[in-house]
Amino acid sequence: MHMQRRGTYSVCMRMHGALVCGGVLPLVFACSSGVVEVDSGSGSASAPTSASAGETAGTSGSATGGDSETDGTESSGISGTSGTSGTDESGSSPGVDLALTSIELAPGSPRVGDEVWISASIKNHGADDLELPVRLGFAIDGVPRAELAREILSLGAGQEVEMAAALPWTPEESGVVEVAAVVDADAMIDEADEADNFMAVEVTVGGGAAQLCRTIDSWAESAPVVDGERGSHPLPSLAHDGWFYVHTQRGDGGDRILYAAKPDADGVLGPWQVASSDHGGGPHGFTAVDVAGDVLHFRNGHIARYKLSEGVMDGDVELLEDDVETAFGGRKYVWDSAVYVEISETQRFLIHLGGFSFAGYTYRPDVFRSAVPVEPAFAETGLEHPSSRPGKAAVFAPEGAGLAYLYTGAGGGDGLWRGTVDGAGEISGWDSLGDLPQGTDNGRGDLFIAGRSLFVIRGAAVFRSNLGDEGALSEWVPQASLPTPQIDVSWGDGHTEGAAYGLIGDHVHVMGPKRVYTARLGASACDR
Repeated sequence: MHMQRRGTYSVCMRMHGALVCGGVLPLVFACSSGVVEVDSGSGSASAPTSASAGETAGTSGSATGGDSETDGTESSGISGTSGTSGTDESGSSPGVDLALTSIELAPGSPRVGDEVWISASIKNHGADDLELPVRLGFAIDGVPRAELAREILSLGAGQEVEMAAALPWTPEESGVVEVAAVVDADAMIDEADEADNFMAVEVTVGGGAAQLCRTIDSWAESAPVVDGERGSHPLPSLAHDGWFYVHTQRGDGGDRILYAAKPDADGVLGPWQVASSDHGGGPHGFTAVDVAGDVLHFRNGHIARYKLSEGVMDGDVELLEDDVETAFGGRKYVWDSAVYVEISETQRFLIHLGGFSFAGYTYRPDVFRSAVPVEPAFAETGLEHPSSRPGKAAVFAPEGAGLAYLYTGAGGGDGLWRGTVDGAGEISGWDSLGDLPQGTDNGRGDLFIAGRSLFVIRGAAVFRSNLGDEGALSEWVPQASLPTPQIDVSWGDGHTEGAAYGLIGDHVHVMGPKRVYTARLGASACDR
């Protein structure tokens, strides 16, 4: 069979017992600096120093090789731990005739966030040496990946070489993924059999988004949310159902407007719309959190639920407590901290970490817990926050571990601690994790987790630490800084502002002094 197109490659494969040719795969990779030259006498290849072709392992999926028709017979790809070709090796073809004979991945059973090295074996079945440079291209789920491509400068007749991709591939999602390779990706040579230039294998990627480590490389700005007469901090901001909501008020605590916006195609928020002309919070800082689809806040003994839909709040908040004197054991919190914990679909809890109580007019760092859906009164855990002024908090639940790790800081301070939440919602702690890295300006900002990475904002500085299965931190690594310090303090006594960030898809949004800053959360190998 002879099928060739300049700039494209016609794929032939067996589907449900029939030979199908078509489904043209665009091959518009940019040229890569990864070059392999094979001596016709040795059959050896030089691969990138970052990976050795001999260090690859088989995949856990099945292979689809390019079928061929010879003398009325057909051969197809073989299922196995690596992709293997069905090429007939009984004799040489005239001229140069390249064929992919296998594709292998290392590790063979990758997980989200792993660095996966892809290698392909190529054989020249022809009677002539390859003397014209050709390119080995790779595609993931049908999308060409130019950065993985390699170049073969020569390959002797009858010789075979195994080549690693120029760079590792990092899966960002779990599930079945097709990894494909094509030799002579630009159709530079005529061959007796073009169909065996293509091969694909399927590999099952384990782990979900929680297994992926993340990075922040740059920030974009939304249009301003507030003007000179009004602000947002110390009030909270949060993400809910694809929208980002920002509480605002005038400097005297009046005119409490709740704004909302959705991300555009680039992830940046806008335009802003009024979600409510009176959100009912303030003037003190407080916490608002999305709890399994319900947005709640806790002020002055209340447990209040927002009724939000498509960026609009329907009327006033709904009060869930039976009595403000019993919702938190008589404490009436503002300047507080709370976090949602989901270990599994049946193990979900809301942990309230304490704050300033109007009852007694002092800080009360008592830790409370409620099962989800949230109950009319929280239960006392008998545990106190490790800081006299509870700070921001974030939760990491390793996949399949049956527990979660709760990270929390000191209000207006530098300390960081870790507690453990078991499947019954019982909290053990606290393990001191030392001080957070020093930042800029007032050092204030949010603490949040994306995938397996813990981020902290300290003024305008942003840092990341990757998390191990047992909750251990890696070293703190600087990320792209915010254009301005996140928090502009307009209140006294060092009280802690409400959390003001939200995750929507693969972007994080943080409320700054006047506008929201947005960053794409890039995929990263977990260097823990």
